[in-house]
Amino acid sequence: MTLALLLTAVTGAWADGISVTTEDFGKVICTDGSIYATEGEATAASKTAAAKIFFIDNVNKKGLALALADESGAMDWSTAKTTAAAHTPAVTGGTWKLATMDEWTNMREAAKNYQNDEHNGHSTFKNMANLTQRYWVNTEDEYDSNNAYYYIPYSGSQFGFSTDPKTNNSSCYVRACLEFNIASAAPEVKWDAATKTATFTMPGSDVVLTPIYAKAAAFATTGTEPEVKTLLPEAAEGVIAGTDASLIAEGTGIVAFAGTSTEVTQGTLMYAIGTSATEAPALTAFSATVPTAKDIADEGADVLIWYYIKGAGTPDGQEATAENTFNDSEICETPIKVTVLTNKFDIQFNAANANTIEAGKATVTVGGTAATVTEGKLQGVKMGSEVKVKANTGYKFRKVEVKKGSALKTLTVCGKTIYYAEGETWAEAIQNHPTENQGWEIFDGDVTHENLGYLFQNDDFVLGTAKIDPNASYSNGSI
Repeated sequence: MTLALLLTAVTGAWADGISVTTEDFGKVICTDGSIYATEGEATAASKTAAAKIFFIDNVNKKGLALALADESGAMDWSTAKTTAAAHTPAVTGGTWKLATMDEWTNMREAAKNYQNDEHNGHSTFKNMANLTQRYWVNTEDEYDSNNAYYYIPYSGSQFGFSTDPKTNNSSCYVRACLEFNIASAAPEVKWDAATKTATFTMPGSDVVLTPIYAKAAAFATTGTEPEVKTLLPEAAEGVIAGTDASLIAEGTGIVAFAGTSTEVTQGTLMYAIGTSATEAPALTAFSATVPTAKDIADEGADVLIWYYIKGAGTPDGQEATAENTFNDSEICETPIKVTVLTNKFDIQFNAANANTIEAGKATVTVGGTAATVTEGKLQGVKMGSEVKVKANTGYKFRKVEVKKGSALKTLTVCGKTIYYAEGETWAEAIQNHPTENQGWEIFDGDVTHENLGYLFQNDDFVLGTAKIDPNASYSNGSI
């Protein structure tokens, strides 16, 4: 998950030009090569409009535009060429020149097609370009080299061209023409995140592939060197099965912020509950939903939670940078192990006198179902269940009190925890609290743990019948 996130293709063939489409006919080009519908819109965007587009050749990737106004005064043909070439302002990606007869014709015909002008495009072209004079053309008379053509935009004739001596400096004017290359569209690069593969169609030119690598999203940290702590997800404690309680401890699993932001993070933390402690689930099994104990069986269980950070993609409308684009992190090497406690609790019935509930003097129901009390104890009652105690006919309760049972005590022995009630033996604790005490067992009467081996006290085996002593000194080993 640490490979390139995106690939962009760049080549001078399409970088050196102005990006226009057929929809841009009649729009203005600004000095920076940007396109706007009108001069007013360009000005509002703090741009300088320079020319209006009148010809777009997508086959040969060429375009023509006319300056927005005539040069000052009439002039001879030679002066007209140098004046047009020196027109200002300069336009990035374009060259000023005096248009040829073919170029004037192309612009006029394009105007004809643009509005279906019945007068061979003269009227539309003249009005759109605001042409009011006769204009020198960069084409010599093929029959007399002393003459050159000029264009008559208001002529009703078929061609609208005529000739004059090149030295004529009193009746022909200049409208500079901008010739520009049309920038080819850069090839679309399709990125397949699943296979880490970029695909594009090769254009008709050399290309340079520029990989943009995104660093993997990371977790936030706290503290300073050398005591920096990475805020990885941690197991929640005391979670009861069948509840909405989060399996991830509050304040853990914090994804770092992107760049200098205090709101946008580098990605989204993804979780998946697995069945293996060594093999992570498939990516499709991961979700941004924080896992809870809701679907865990009432008996409780050890739950394995795998996680990784799904890197944040580039925000819409922004370029990919190291500050806003992140790759997925690796899936954690080891899952979080969460011990979900049983949702089965006991009710101890204390008789007010020598009589007991088993004597038939009261009825107990749990969730509307009759329950059986054995030796003064009702076992396996789920948290949230409605418990009713009703005196049978001929008997009355003066009062029924409910008190919280004693919380289980804990004792850490050689790095492992045993849960027990006051006064319980090792065997009773292991039997009465199996979910909490997974790994502990009685083997041939002696206390053992799957990771510790046998338990010793003063070099003697600890017997299962011995009461748990929180003040004793324990050790472990094998035989």
